[in-house]
Amino acid sequence: MALAADTLRTLLLANLHADKTYSDPGDLNTFLTLGQRRIVRDSPWTLGTKEGTISVVASTRAYELAADFYQMRSMFYATSGIHLDPIMVNEFVETVERLPTIPSGAPRGYCVTGYDVTNAGWMVSFDYIPDASYTYKYWYYWMPADISGTITPPVSAIGFEELLLWSATMLARERNDPDGAEAARLYYKEHLAEYRNFQAQKPDYAPVSRADSGIRAGGSTLKLPATFPAWS
Repeated sequence: MALAADTLRTLLLANLHADKTYSDPGDLNTFLTLGQRRIVRDSPWTLGTKEGTISVVASTRAYELAADFYQMRSMFYATSGIHLDPIMVNEFVETVERLPTIPSGAPRGYCVTGYDVTNAGWMVSFDYIPDASYTYKYWYYWMPADISGTITPPVSAIGFEELLLWSATMLARERNDPDGAEAARLYYKEHLAEYRNFQAQKPDYAPVSRADSGIRAGGSTLKLPATFPAWS
């Protein structure tokens, strides 16, 4: 049974030797949340991806991404499945934004341009000014919600409560117990290694290269769904 936030706070306080200088639930929720964020930064792919949709309208290039967006995985045109080219910020500024007149048409590339404080979310811009309505799908790594109340954090839900506890313990002990923080860091690294290797698709999944699978080489009997575009 996955451990909820209230149980995790009890265990975290025990790890902190019942130190009453840490407020419960305030400080304990904060360190659990910080620990969760550290885990996602160290292994964003483990919790998997989410799918988002952007409904582009004519003449508007910038759009807000999902509220829990952390990192982009892929973006494509929903109608045809054509993959949009990712453009890093420096290249985007030099090759798109510096143009006296940005061309119009169907966007071919995108850039996650920055975090919008006003809207509290990440923004994406396209390389062309859309000349019509388009629907784009994107897959992204996500950041779970802050820990509070009796919610069950995703890291706990998939069986890695110890990792979350040691991550929070490591951060909390850094304030007044450097030796304890270092001990917690060792446990964190041990559990993080297991977490980073976790693959929900196993045991059915076996990694193969494109050459081995015969894709594009004509040797595969793999049948793609009808919505998958033909190779060009």
